[in-house]
Amino acid sequence: MKKKQFDELKTKDLKALKEQVKKVDQEIFKLKMDKRTAKLKNISLLGQKKVDLAKIKTIVREKELNSWNSL
Repeated sequence: MKKKQFDELKTKDLKALKEQVKKVDQEIFKLKMDKRTAKLKNISLLGQKKVDLAKIKTIVREKELNSWNSL
């Protein structure tokens, strides 16, 4: 995930981010299955998707905490 894409994620609302988490999680699952069946050629892609998922989850958590602090 590029810096520009990461900045764009910060502007999305919580619902859109949670949908993005589901989408990336499904991609990771598919990559894991491809790896186990020897269809995956670029194994580093799996690690990158995991990093992307962690970044998105971090943004989700920040937004959740900010919504609690504003109450």
